[in-house]
Amino acid sequence: MASKMKMKYEKYWGDVGKMNKLLYISTVMDPRYKLGFVDFALKRVYPEGGNGARMAGDVKTATFDLFAHYEQLWKSKQSKNASTSLAPIVEECDVDELDVLAEYKKHREQIVGAVNKF
Repeated sequence: MASKMKMKYEKYWGDVGKMNKLLYISTVMDPRYKLGFVDFALKRVYPEGGNGARMAGDVKTATFDLFAHYEQLWKSKQSKNASTSLAPIVEECDVDELDVLAEYKKHREQIVGAVNKF
């Protein structure tokens, strides 16, 4: 049973290049985590050979491409419906449900602290 589980893990999670980027894009769309968290988590989980950084870049590119596609659709719809407003602003939630999330928040505080020193 363990070997079957290992095979499935390797199939879906073992090779960074085979992973479905939509899993990560959905995390980017979650107002609690955003792109910075995905970048941090991938680099932490896959540090070897820059695979995490490469996947984070691919996720960012795919997210921006997806946004550009929807923006184009939105503009074509807006030209027909000039009175509709853009999506509402979503407030970021403060959730400490995962250790990796707490680590990320600490990481962000260090970055912000370093930037504020200048």
